[in-house]
Amino acid sequence: MASSNIPGVQGIPPQTKIRSIPNVLLSLANQLAWSETYLANYNAISAFFWFNVPLRLIQIYTHVGHEYVTGISDYVKWIQTLALLELVHSAAGIDLSRLN
Repeated sequence: MASSNIPGVQGIPPQTKIRSIPNVLLSLANQLAWSETYLANYNAISAFFWFNVPLRLIQIYTHVGHEYVTGISDYVKWIQTLALLELVHSAAGIDLSRLN
């Protein structure tokens, strides 16, 4: 049995190391694929909501006048509340940004 100079893997047969590396990489790839898909969907939904803000402003302004444009504030507050998920993503390690 050959010994290894890599810390933490002494005494493990080389064939075991060779077989376990692809499993670890496959697991990591599956996790990355899931998180990338989730983040892409989250960003698409977020972009959709933010894109609707100016559309709603135009709609309110043209139909009822500039006095009621402040009615969009509740919609914007809900979008910003959903943006708190960014903190959850960062804390959970889904997003690459760090909480400092």
